[in-house]
Amino acid sequence: MFAGLAFGWLGPVALLGWLALRPPIARVIETADDYLDAADALETASRLDSQGDWADAIELYHYIADRWPEQMPYAFACIREIHGKQDLAR
Repeated sequence: MFAGLAFGWLGPVALLGWLALRPPIARVIETADDYLDAADALETASRLDSQGDWADAIELYHYIADRWPEQMPYAFACIREIHGKQDLAR
């Protein structure tokens, strides 16, 4: 409720403050060996990518490609996409 009121009263300033101060999303699984299937690992890698944790996402995509060879083309495509984002950010 407070967040809704703050956004209504302060508009974009409140939104920027919330984005800057929000707690990071914690990983549910801490070690790569704990993933039971590729879908869970891909979901985590995608979440890391969207949070801007590109190095961790790339590391997890490499692990996915090694552990589940059928996911290798997709994992490497995601890695190329992250490298493109990194180039644009420089």
